[in-house]
Amino acid sequence: MALDALRDRWEHMSPRERRLMVLLAVAFVVSVFGLVGRMIWDGLDAIEARNELRRDALRALDTYRRVAAEGGIDEPEVKIPKEPVDLPAYLEDIAKEVGIEIPNYAPQPQVARGAYDEIAVAIDLRNLTVQQLADFLEKVESRNRAVVVTQLQIERSFREEGKLRKASMTVATYAPRRAKDKKSGGDAADGEGT
Repeated sequence: MALDALRDRWEHMSPRERRLMVLLAVAFVVSVFGLVGRMIWDGLDAIEARNELRRDALRALDTYRRVAAEGGIDEPEVKIPKEPVDLPAYLEDIAKEVGIEIPNYAPQPQVARGAYDEIAVAIDLRNLTVQQLADFLEKVESRNRAVVVTQLQIERSFREEGKLRKASMTVATYAPRRAKDKKSGGDAADGEGT
């Protein structure tokens, strides 16, 4: 029915009107193909830009590894304090500065590492931004060089860009082993030079 109406309308058009309709149809098809092509081109450009950033990061890591292997990086000496850092108080101060809360601390078993004891605590941070996590990690590891993040797991929030649902981590500090521990754990103390 609709096709018949279109055919009737086409037949009642003058040759000039028919040519204009054909040109309009061709222009529409060319415009659609041009638009789709442009979208594909822009997508490929965005992928190439991301890939170039990744290549730069990989080149920087490769350069860092090569310089480190040649002994060209002077790491500052880490002085292990006689008493371990109070991790909950240390982390709480940093969390307040960054604007996040640490709901609970889960102390981990103490582990002997050569002449030192590793004292660790596991924490979960919830509903924070990527920037808050980056600031928190940077302050944890730079404020006291005897404190390190040994494990980190992140769960992204897919609803909100730049937000994290949860960041679970283990933060550790070190202290010299006690004299009685060194005597009773002879094998662990032997690993001091490694």
